[in-house]
Amino acid sequence: RHRSLSFSLCPFRFPLLLWLPVTCAEQKAAVRSLPSCIARTAGSQPTAMEEAQCVILDYGSQYTQLIARRVREQSVYSMIVPGDNTLERVTSYKPRLVVLSGGPNSVMAEGAPTVPDGLFEYCASEQVPVLGICYGLQLIVHSLGGEVVAGETREYGRMEVTTDLKSLLYHDEHSDKQMVWMSHGDVAKTLPDGFRVVGRSSTGAVVAIEHAERRIYGLQYHPE
Repeated sequence: RHRSLSFSLCPFRFPLLLWLPVTCAEQKAAVRSLPSCIARTAGSQPTAMEEAQCVILDYGSQYTQLIARRVREQSVYSMIVPGDNTLERVTSYKPRLVVLSGGPNSVMAEGAPTVPDGLFEYCASEQVPVLGICYGLQLIVHSLGGEVVAGETREYGRMEVTTDLKSLLYHDEHSDKQMVWMSHGDVAKTLPDGFRVVGRSSTGAVVAIEHAERRIYGLQYHPE
């Protein structure tokens, strides 16, 4: 089943349908968290590539195409671009949401992919929300002054997480428990200034973060 979700990370609200490779019962609890900023009014279409509503920066995740597919299923124009693009290239698409995909790398490795220089400053000045998924969450933490470390154990597959219902990501949930799809080895140990933890796994790992004022959000799991 698909579940209609609604978020308000933008000055408007839209429904969002997502799908996870889990059972129907688990999906009802697990389908969460891509912001409504990736959704537009049904039927409206962009007139040019430069009017991308959602720009997905690809860091090599096996799920990047799936993220784009879920976005496009909502009649939202989205574009996947390599994560090593310049800020000028990314901003030329006039994004209304930036998604940082997952990937196989560690942000701690020498030469690991990173965000374009000035991306977070641009998004703050233009009020563009940012969502990091898996490696994308770790990029947010690492790039903004937090600390990412190797986890004691790798988390892979279905896992229960506990969420903060006061978070904008989960404010319309009835339960603070849900099953999600996890795939990571590194974990966020210390968050950058202004961020707070809004979700943890059953092992205590940070799985969801937010900076509500700057509208930057991160998920260690895969909501797509």
